[in-house]
Amino acid sequence: MKLKISLIVIVAALVTMGLSGAAFAFHNGGVAACESCHTMHNSKDGAVMSKSTDTTIGRTNNLVIGQAGDWLLQGTDQSSTCLNCHGANKVSASSYTILSLAQAIPTQRTPGGDFAWVLKKGAKKGHNVVAIDYGLVADSGAAPGGTYPAANLHCSSCHDPHGKYRKLADGTFATTGAVIAGSGSYGDDPVGTEAVGAYRLLGGNLYIPKSMVGVAGAVTFDEDPMSAAAPSSYNNWNLATGETNTETIVNYGDGTVGMWCKQCHPKMHETAGTAVNVHPNDVNLGDLATIYNGYKGSAGIAGTTGNLQGFTSLIPVAYDNIKTNSQLKNHFVQNGNISTNDRVMCLSCHRAHASGFDYMLRFPIAEVMTVDNGGVSSYMTGTDPAVSTVSGLSAAELQAALYDRPATHFPVEQRTLCNKCHAKD
Repeated sequence: MKLKISLIVIVAALVTMGLSGAAFAFHNGGVAACESCHTMHNSKDGAVMSKSTDTTIGRTNNLVIGQAGDWLLQGTDQSSTCLNCHGANKVSASSYTILSLAQAIPTQRTPGGDFAWVLKKGAKKGHNVVAIDYGLVADSGAAPGGTYPAANLHCSSCHDPHGKYRKLADGTFATTGAVIAGSGSYGDDPVGTEAVGAYRLLGGNLYIPKSMVGVAGAVTFDEDPMSAAAPSSYNNWNLATGETNTETIVNYGDGTVGMWCKQCHPKMHETAGTAVNVHPNDVNLGDLATIYNGYKGSAGIAGTTGNLQGFTSLIPVAYDNIKTNSQLKNHFVQNGNISTNDRVMCLSCHRAHASGFDYMLRFPIAEVMTVDNGGVSSYMTGTDPAVSTVSGLSAAELQAALYDRPATHFPVEQRTLCNKCHAKD
C-alpha cells in the first residue's frame, strides 16, 4: 500500500471483527441513526462535514455547505465515514484507536486484527481498505484469487452499513420481516417473532454495496453470513502482565466461514471432488484434532508459563457445524479440547483484516519464533547473525502481533504454529 507523506493517523476500522460495547449499543445489530453517517446539508455548527470525492485533486476538502459528496456521506468515502466513529481514541481495552506514526507498535487486539499493521509494515499485512480521510489508499490489482477491485475495497465491501441481514428463529437469514431486536454478535438468539442482526453486520446472500453496482469485477454475495459469537469485551489478554485466564476468542460455527470468504477469493479455496492444490477449508479435522489437542510445542515441551495444548485462539476452529448463537457463546475455553467434528477454516490461519505477519496470518510461518536464552524462551531480535528477526519484527512487535503473549508462553525453539495441527517439528 502506498502511503501519503502527510499520514499521521493509523486506525482500526469497522471491518475489525470485534466491535466495542459503544458500537454495539449504537448499531444494536442493525441500522444505526441515519444522521450519524449522512449529512443532509453538509453542515454541522456552521462547518463543512463532508470532503471532496474527486480523486483527481487528492480528495481535498473543496466542498461547501449545501454541497455534499456521494450518498451524502459525512466522510469522503465509505470507510472514512465508518472511521469517524471506529477510529476514535483508545479509552479502554476494548475500544478503537487512532495510532500516530510516532507510536511504534499497533495497540489493538480485536479478533480481526489491527489495520495499523498494514500502514506500519506494508500491504501484505492485511486487507487494503480505502479510507482517504485517514490516509488509507488502495493497493494495486484485485482480490487475491478473485476479481474484486482493490480501488473499491471499503468497510462496506464486507459489512452491510445498513445492517439489513438478520437471523430468524429458525436459523435462516432474511433482509426484511422480523424486526431486529438486538445484536447477533454476542451469543443472543432470536426470540419469537423477533430477529437478531447478522454477525458483525456482515453482508449475506444477494448483498452488493451500492457503490459497486455495475462496477467491473464486482461480487454479488451468494452466501449467508457466518454464525459466530464473541464476548462483548473481547480483549481479554492482560496487557500489563502478559498473561490471563481467558483468551481473545470468537466461537465460529456452521462450517461456512470459508465459503463466505470464497465469494471474493474463489481460487484460494478447495473445490469438493477436484484435485486443487490449496489448503482445505470448512472440513472436519478428524484425526488432526488429536494432534491439535495434544500439541505442547516443538519437541513436546510446554512453555514456562503457557501451554499450547488444547484450544488456542491463535489457531481457532469452527465448532461442529453449530448455528445457534447461544450454543456458540463461551464454548471454547483456554486449554479446552476441540473435537474431530470441529472444522478448519480460513480464519484458523488468517486474521479477518490485518496482522503483524504477511498474508494476515495469525502467527509467523516458516520461521523459528523463539530461541533459547539460558533455558528460557526469548523472541528472536536479529542480533544474532545466524538468525533474522521474525517476519521483520522486533521482539516487542512480535509479542504485540501474537496478542501480547510473552516469549515464555511458548517453548524454547518454538517453530511455526502450522505444527499445531500437523506436528512436523
